[in-house]
Amino acid sequence: MSSPTPEAIRNASIKAYHFWGQILLERFHARQLPTSPVIHPGEQVSLPEGAKAQELKVKTPVKRVAIIGGGVAGLYTAMLLREHGHEFEVDIYEANERIGGRLYTHHFDNKSVIGTPTRGGEFDYFDVGAMRFPKTPVMAKTFELFKMLDIPLLKYNISDGSNWLAYNGIRITKEEFKKNPKIWAEDPFRVSKMHGGSVPDKWARRNPSELLHEALQELIEDIVKNPKTGLQKIIDNFDHFSTRSYLSHKGYPPAVINWIETMSYGTGWFDRGLIETILEQMAFMYDIDDPSKLEWHCIKGGSEVLPLKMVQWLKANTKSTKIHMRHRVTKVEYKLHELTVSGISHPLVTGDPSFFKQIYSHVIFAIPPPCLRMIDLDTCELDYAQRTAMRSLQLAPSSKIGMKFKTAWWQTLNNNHVGGQSTTDRTARTIVYPSHGDGKSTVLIVSYAWTQDSLALAAMMHGPGSAEEERLKQIMLEDLAYVHKIPLKKLADEFEYMFAFDWSNNPLSMGAFGLFGPSQFREFYRHVTRPAARGQMYFVGETFSTTHGWVAGALNSAERGVLQLLQHHRLSTHNKGHEEDYIEKFLQKWKPDLEVPKEAIFKQLITSLVLQHQEFDKHH
Repeated sequence: MSSPTPEAIRNASIKAYHFWGQILLERFHARQLPTSPVIHPGEQVSLPEGAKAQELKVKTPVKRVAIIGGGVAGLYTAMLLREHGHEFEVDIYEANERIGGRLYTHHFDNKSVIGTPTRGGEFDYFDVGAMRFPKTPVMAKTFELFKMLDIPLLKYNISDGSNWLAYNGIRITKEEFKKNPKIWAEDPFRVSKMHGGSVPDKWARRNPSELLHEALQELIEDIVKNPKTGLQKIIDNFDHFSTRSYLSHKGYPPAVINWIETMSYGTGWFDRGLIETILEQMAFMYDIDDPSKLEWHCIKGGSEVLPLKMVQWLKANTKSTKIHMRHRVTKVEYKLHELTVSGISHPLVTGDPSFFKQIYSHVIFAIPPPCLRMIDLDTCELDYAQRTAMRSLQLAPSSKIGMKFKTAWWQTLNNNHVGGQSTTDRTARTIVYPSHGDGKSTVLIVSYAWTQDSLALAAMMHGPGSAEEERLKQIMLEDLAYVHKIPLKKLADEFEYMFAFDWSNNPLSMGAFGLFGPSQFREFYRHVTRPAARGQMYFVGETFSTTHGWVAGALNSAERGVLQLLQHHRLSTHNKGHEEDYIEKFLQKWKPDLEVPKEAIFKQLITSLVLQHQEFDKHH
């Protein structure tokens, strides 16, 4: 039987992501909810032995909702809460002075003749956060939102023949690899033992991308044949493996594993869970010989256009939704079935901090887990498993350094190409050329780094004018000069501005995106997708999604969170004798990608009510 095509693998990937969450929740509920009384019309839900339905009768309908976090997940949550013919009162609290969270576009100035800053050109920007969107089934929800909000898209070139691979002191263009498919057999980067390197000779003569794909191929083919059983097999037999340990298990020597990681990802990336690598390989599977066959897009004007358009939509379509900028929530108190949100606001006019305090029936957190731990939630009855998960969830380090030059000097070097990226084992690691502006942008992402590579660069990011950032600028210019084989002085003369940003040291993100070690996602997903505060507090964001690391994950999690809120509202109003059910309207209007069946989401509510009753009511 022939191997499945890249397209067939991508098409199977969305089922795999969904079954991943579904299998984890099914197994969790089978342990937590073993018997089967009915606690609500139309919802067959099991309760644990000894639990009484009466203990779980919630009676707090949705009256007023606070959303903490003004990134994509928070803004989309507010959009979803706008039901036809009905509107909840919603307040969005954003600690930053800009909206959008990890969708962040930096715009450079120009230098005038006398050296003072003037407004930069239309395309003199770069995306500090999310910047490119592959058109794959897993990303469908993102493109639906683009269409709904009329977001202007540009083609994003993920690869160009004139891009460089610069490793072990040797520079080769991607075009040379394309022209000569046998080039890998010649050990082009001289990493083999025969050439003084550490990679065994037979392995050094293979394309590292092919070596990784071969190691994962059997597991990927199992998923393509039958996504659910294929994934169950991996969860049962291989979830305790990191990508590194699995490759070792398959007989790959350590030097080979390091070489594949160096050529494919950031240093240390293979320490993450094996399933993470498998699903990512599937979702973004491309033809190794021609990566451009996978279609990518970017947003004209930068990714910040998306959150700005979401804000416009909220202003045009809601009357009871307010956005509070520069409002940092420091505490949420749960008492007598009410949630009191308090914190510090910093008005732009005076700058003097003032305190705010408001009461809500429900709260939705749309901030990364480490930031959540900076908020006092002591009375909100997060059970032990939830508290452990929030503390343990990892966000990967990631940083970007953008530079503005007087001209787009790389255009003249590289046959006027637009886009793609060069990669290297030097400090810069990945250099990203602008796909936007049709050659008019003079801004280059001189370094896009993850994991350990990012941590090293971040240690040098001490702010403009600092000695460390001056040294960082010099290192980046040296790497650019080396990779492109041009004089350092030419680049120094071309240089105008640098902007460096590290997501791990940013207090409002504390990391870039969810990254899970072996078995971590299995352990934590079931707890972070459950509500706290007896069903009145929810957690959304890309980290709380099977599609973590992508805008699609933020959107999917928001849809799950809103469904949980509407389920709680229906149950509460039913218990009070006047049922209000907005669920069907919500499902019809938004056609949400919940990642798991809606019944499983309802069982998450019931499980939380049971666990939180067991932990907290016994102490009262």
